[in-house]
Amino acid sequence: MEMSDEFGKGISGIERGGIKVCRPLLTFSKDQLIATCKEKGVQWVEDESNKDRTLTPRNAIRYLMQSNSLPRALSTQSLLEVASKVDRRITTREGNIQALLDQTKFLLDLRTGQLEIQQLPRLSPYSNSSSDRPVPSEKQEYRKKSLRNIATTLLQRLISLVSPQPSVQQKDLEYAATAMFPQLWDQSRHALTLSSFTVAKVQCSRLVQANESEELEMTWFLHRQPMTVTERKKHTVTLPLAAASQLETRAHRSEVSLWLLWDGRYWIRLRGQRLGRYRIRAFKEADQAQFLKGKSRTKAERDKLEEILHRDAKAKVRWTLPVIVKIEEEGLGKGFPLKDKAVALPTLGYKLPDESIQWHIHYKKIDLGERLWNILEPPFSEAPLFRPKSTREIDLSPISMECPGPLNTSATPSR
Repeated sequence: MEMSDEFGKGISGIERGGIKVCRPLLTFSKDQLIATCKEKGVQWVEDESNKDRTLTPRNAIRYLMQSNSLPRALSTQSLLEVASKVDRRITTREGNIQALLDQTKFLLDLRTGQLEIQQLPRLSPYSNSSSDRPVPSEKQEYRKKSLRNIATTLLQRLISLVSPQPSVQQKDLEYAATAMFPQLWDQSRHALTLSSFTVAKVQCSRLVQANESEELEMTWFLHRQPMTVTERKKHTVTLPLAAASQLETRAHRSEVSLWLLWDGRYWIRLRGQRLGRYRIRAFKEADQAQFLKGKSRTKAERDKLEEILHRDAKAKVRWTLPVIVKIEEEGLGKGFPLKDKAVALPTLGYKLPDESIQWHIHYKKIDLGERLWNILEPPFSEAPLFRPKSTREIDLSPISMECPGPLNTSATPSR
């Protein structure tokens, strides 16, 4: 994982690490690879079980292809032509979805993991968005099905930005797509009544209000759904110390923990003295009361925290945030019950004035496509820990959503 080594306050950026799998020989045929090995005098190994055509269907098909026993439509060349057509369809579809994501107006708050979708792209089954030409009635149903699939995939990209799950399954998103794109489903009247629902552990809430022109505008707010009791226990953790922490201790009288992915959303590590005393868990109402009613807190300090919570972590969102707590004994000596004392809200950059703990926190790795960094909160002028491949201006003009006809798989073998 590639992350900055600098400890700071609040969110420091977005994870940009990962593993890239390269398969450079995938485009070469087996005959080509064998010929190259023979020419260069390179030994190779083959699985002897591949020669038994009765062992697996794959072996049987390989034997039929090598013995030219298949119809011409199922020959290697014909299948490659069909695969090429499918690849082109997939590339076109992914390009359409990426363009729609670029057209979607949204703001992602990294401090709370809340996504505000201010405007979704227009997907009409009755006209082509590029020219507003009406779609013939006989093609409308096919266009609806195609746009439903595109809308569901778009929502998969958006919901993945805030979901704690490692992956969001497209099959689970039809309900969400029905609510957000009701024009693509027959039960649109029912969909318009949906103001809140949950999918992939993400709470989706709709706000409808009139603009200056008295037109209704719809905004969607997406954030991690409130945690269950079991989830809260699971995400109450102590961070293990890094291997080099003993050197840190001698040099700075402090310890450094390993990175931990908390709730699938925040990468966090700590630095301080006796880190074994500290835990990370979900924020709760008792912590808020403890922060605000502490005897050592001045009115200015309490007002500052109330402002932060009201501005950046409203309603149920705040109870999904990580809080750093310190384990303390209730009495002055050993044997007294232990209690945890909330000392910091790391994603909001807040800690008690007399607390020395430091943290370094990043948001999980997300796919923003070609979006510029002005969609993030807090804004990153240089995107210090994650950069898109291009920082071109986003073209918000409508894209062509022409739906091609069904794929013709009756490939004609080349002569």
